[in-house]
Amino acid sequence: MGLERLIFLAGFAAAVANPECLPSGDERPINDALSRGGAGATVTLCSGSVHTLYAPIRFTDLQPTLTTAGKAVGDDRAMLIVQGDSDCPGCDHLTVSDLIVDGNRPQLLRIPLGEALIEMGNGEGHRVTGCRLFEPRGWSALHIREGDRKHCTRAHIENNVIGLCGEEWDEEYDGYVEEPAWDNPRADGISLACKESVVKNNVVFDRTDGAIVVFGSAGSEVHSNKIYSRTRVVLGGINLVDYDPWDEDYSGTKVYNNKILAPTGFVKVGIVIGPSSWSDDTDTSVYAAR
Repeated sequence: MGLERLIFLAGFAAAVANPECLPSGDERPINDALSRGGAGATVTLCSGSVHTLYAPIRFTDLQPTLTTAGKAVGDDRAMLIVQGDSDCPGCDHLTVSDLIVDGNRPQLLRIPLGEALIEMGNGEGHRVTGCRLFEPRGWSALHIREGDRKHCTRAHIENNVIGLCGEEWDEEYDGYVEEPAWDNPRADGISLACKESVVKNNVVFDRTDGAIVVFGSAGSEVHSNKIYSRTRVVLGGINLVDYDPWDEDYSGTKVYNNKILAPTGFVKVGIVIGPSSWSDDTDTSVYAAR
């Protein structure tokens, strides 16, 4: 699957041709460059450029890369701002690096049943590195999904900074039921549903559901991440609780050397294992774990 949900903010400006990088504009020059480049295309955005887009950025071939010129850091990275579904099952080894992606939830509010800010997966070897992601309008900032045929493998998520994400549950606004009219206000930081993957050296903060949620993803490693809460109540630091989509297969999944902190906020559970963690079941035992 390509970067299927980079559906971005407002206005649009005509892009000026540049042989080295794309200046500020809309999604069309990016999609044109990806389409012309074919397999292995690298599309470079100019340092500090802002891309305000109406439609998705569409990856259509093998091994594409979308990045900022010079592998910029901090505010020098190109910025994509969400405004507003597509799939790419053949897009293996896709890379998204050194970008800022703002979902703009405070301005545009949440989307009922909204997807993640970045949706990837459905392939092999997808990479997200060096990005700054915040304020998704849907349920997660970054989702690496299993794929239509459950063949997602070897994703790599490293050196990203993710947060703020989601809102706390407001009973006056959201009510007391599990499915409020305006959908669940909470959001994950990283949602991994891809086998044999690596999630490391990321900073995830002030998200209101799980900072890093592992959906099965047998053989994956989650390590050396920093998770903290400053201003929002967080359900879980690292969650391994879901049955779907891999029939609760967590075999060989390792979680180690992570830091979970709550300096001025509140984290309800640091590391959550098993679906009964969210229930009052005190009789069920979990075996063959360590």
